Amino acid sequence: MLRERRREIHARVVNAVEKLYADRLGEQVERLADHAVRGELKEKAVHYLRLAGAKAAARSALLDARICFEQALDILKSLPESQSAMEQGFEIRLELRLVLRQLGEVRQMLDHLRDAETLAERLKDDRRRGRVCAMLTTVLSTLDGLEEALATGTRGVQIAERVGDLRLAVITKSCLEEAYYYRGDYERAAEIGVETLAALPAEWAHDYLGLAVPPSVFGRAWLIMSLAEIGGFADAAKYAAEALQLAERTQHAYTMSWALFANSILCLLKRDWPKARSLVENWIGTLRTGNVVMLLPWAIASSARALAQTGNAKEAISR
Repeated sequence: MLRERRREIHARVVNAVEKLYADRLGEQVERLADHAVRGELKEKAVHYLRLAGAKAAARSALLDARICFEQALDILKSLPESQSAMEQGFEIRLELRLVLRQLGEVRQMLDHLRDAETLAERLKDDRRRGRVCAMLTTVLSTLDGLEEALATGTRGVQIAERVGDLRLAVITKSCLEEAYYYRGDYERAAEIGVETLAALPAEWAHDYLGLAVPPSVFGRAWLIMSLAEIGGFADAAKYAAEALQLAERTQHAYTMSWALFANSILCLLKRDWPKARSLVENWIGTLRTGNVVMLLPWAIASSARALAQTGNAKEAISR
């Protein structure tokens, strides 16, 4: 068929599917996204690509999710500039960041967050400024930009307190824990962790609040490792058991891997080598099942350490 005729038919398919499956469009988002792109229904293409990306991310189909979000951003660039377009661009970049984090694409995360930061400034939106501060804090910590990470995280906390947003306060403080941990200020990291968990309502225990891992697990992970570093093994063990219990309920590979990560580090620091080895192998298996790259090198290195300490030198060297 001629290009214009193909475009027209794809557009008609979108309208037909929307009418036929109006009460269960979630089942059809991939088809709707594909036909909307081919039918050059740009606004609808962005909308359905975003939904398809979120759906793929939820089932750990991370590469599919990345393609959907990046395609949505490309189409968005061709639309006239408006407040709605800027808001969508902001939100899609933060959703893409969650996927890139699990894939270990840290530099790309930083690029998208810098773009999101610019959009938040142009929108003059404090809550979006605060959310970007939280995400930048964890990315900058990973890239060893610790001074900027601490300054950015502190600014995020100040914004959250100024606008009176508890959700924003929880995520920014959880990310700030990471910066203090990497800096080696374990006492301060633990102090923030305890304070944040105390403020976290029980009904938010399994809420991701825009992070890749629920703050109830993410915050506990840094708290567990910080306490372990300063010899607070008993308190760390209590939080470690809670983190595993919370993570198991999510059935989400990346969330489970964070709970196993913190538990493994606790056992390694306690020199409980057999238990550490068991936990680390479970951790590696969970990462592979969920196609998660981000923590895999750390897990394999931890495995090598545990194997060496339990007399498996040859296997440790292989790892």
